[in-house]
Amino acid sequence: ASELFLKHNILSLKNIYTYFTLIFMYKFHNSTLPEIFHKYFKFNHEVHRYNTRQQNMIQIPKVSTEIGKTSIKYSGALLFNSYKPRIDFSCTLGMLKKCVKNVLLTL
Repeated sequence: ASELFLKHNILSLKNIYTYFTLIFMYKFHNSTLPEIFHKYFKFNHEVHRYNTRQQNMIQIPKVSTEIGKTSIKYSGALLFNSYKPRIDFSCTLGMLKKCVKNVLLTL
């Protein structure tokens, strides 16, 4: 089935979830979400003042249940941190969508 998705440039259900989560994280990163989300995530440099390689990563919230791992606060932070090296979150939204889709189709 994955060969069929790849042949027709179609994302799997899991990749569609990742795609839209990364778009949400792009909007957070560029402050285009409603104001209620402006402080929803914390970057590591906001938590401590140490100059580290992870200072521009989002701090992963602690969750105690499997349901907590499905929240956008947890999964969004994980996905942002894992895809940040491959995706430029400072580009336009249209460019980000193309880039994310290309990255997801090549995995």
